[in-house]
Amino acid sequence: MRNDGKNEIIVGVVLIVICYLAFLSIDIANIGTWKGLGLGEGWSPILKLTSIVFCLFLVRFAKSSPSNIRDANLQFIVFIWTIVADYFLLFTYFFAIGILIFCGAHLTAILRYRKKLFLPSLIFFFISWILFALLKFAGVEISVFYFAAAIYTILIITVAITGFCSDQPKINRRLSSVGMILFLLCDVNVAAFNLLPQESFIGNMASVLMWAFYLPAQTLLALSTYKCCYCASLKAVKAAITKSFSSLK
Repeated sequence: MRNDGKNEIIVGVVLIVICYLAFLSIDIANIGTWKGLGLGEGWSPILKLTSIVFCLFLVRFAKSSPSNIRDANLQFIVFIWTIVADYFLLFTYFFAIGILIFCGAHLTAILRYRKKLFLPSLIFFFISWILFALLKFAGVEISVFYFAAAIYTILIITVAITGFCSDQPKINRRLSSVGMILFLLCDVNVAAFNLLPQESFIGNMASVLMWAFYLPAQTLLALSTYKCCYCASLKAVKAAITKSFSSLK
């Protein structure tokens, strides 16, 4: 790869930005209707899933010139989990399955950032579901969705902490850290959207802000796998965004 993958980054980020602006425009136009949000209706969910596939391609390109080959390989696996999870969340009503698959992505991310915490996290995951099975067997009424969401929350907080304290090069760690902050902001809006009345102002705003934070988060996590991230990735992202907005004028 030439220029540490700069050309591939520019192409990938331009495609991601185009998808981002397109589905945000659709979501804002449909705000308050819940149209196209999680139901597979219209172009919005298609553009959203496509943008995550482009993030996967960014990591695939990074594997030719990675900051660390193990790091890039694990993030590639994270995105495979993520694409499958997003499919269930965007195109089906099987939200609990989507959350469970996302837990697989978070466990892989923990392995990426802090190998020593992977096994304890995996044990926690399985023990939690054994406990869930025992509670159900005992006749306790408990929602699979909310139980899975609780496990998900613990895992993503663990990912965020390990991302902040990872052994990545400084610039890569910064990209991962900012990406995880945006990811957490996405999940705050997911929680608001699901717990508050959807016709409320906050519920309407959350329906748009979920992916407004989510795709930038995933893009930064993809870019955090590149070697010479500051020179190749950040400058390429700036150039790509500038070109994208210029093309819209």
